[in-house]
Amino acid sequence: MASYFLDENTKDGAREVHADGCCRLPDFYHRIYLGEYSSVQQALRKAVLLHDRVYACSDCCSEKAVPQSPGPVLQAS
Repeated sequence: MASYFLDENTKDGAREVHADGCCRLPDFYHRIYLGEYSSVQQALRKAVLLHDRVYACSDCCSEKAVPQSPGPVLQAS
């Protein structure tokens, strides 16, 4: 299981989800801890509860698990 974080900075109105250790993970003051998850899809489901548009980082989240960012943005319904 990995720790996941939500970037507080928006890119075109969407926020990026990062795994712990990502080279693009924002500093402590600009991220929200999402929790420990066994997949990025689980972290994205949690993130969309906090922000209406999110996507997975292409550097730290497997492209097999989710589309490349800024690919399809997961939106709250």
